[in-house]
Amino acid sequence: MEKVMLGKTGLMVTRTAMGCLPIQRVDFDTARDILLRAYEGGINFFDTARAYSDSEEKIGYALSHVRENIVIATKSGARTGAEMEAQLADPATYQDAEKAAQLAKAYQLKKDEIERRYAEWEALSAEE
Repeated sequence: MEKVMLGKTGLMVTRTAMGCLPIQRVDFDTARDILLRAYEGGINFFDTARAYSDSEEKIGYALSHVRENIVIATKSGARTGAEMEAQLADPATYQDAEKAAQLAKAYQLKKDEIERRYAEWEALSAEE
């Protein structure tokens, strides 16, 4: 599968990425089958978001054994870069305790780092 450089990051990713929103709607074993099929089909770029329920945890469950071969991007509803970094470092910054506990487990993604972090800002304030 053709790979391209992701912006100026130096990361080489497949032109086709796997959007991981749909895997929140299936059980862990089905998600693993879907993610492995994408990986085995040549996809190395997986896009998720903190708001996609348990998709982050499912990615870790399914793909930890090929971690060095994939690139994971995630998004956050944080309103500033600093807020996003704080959320990534400490999921307990979420007000919803259940969601924070889930993310604390899920965000490990069975990996050491996230290659790309995106913020989904509704609007930037004048102070930023």
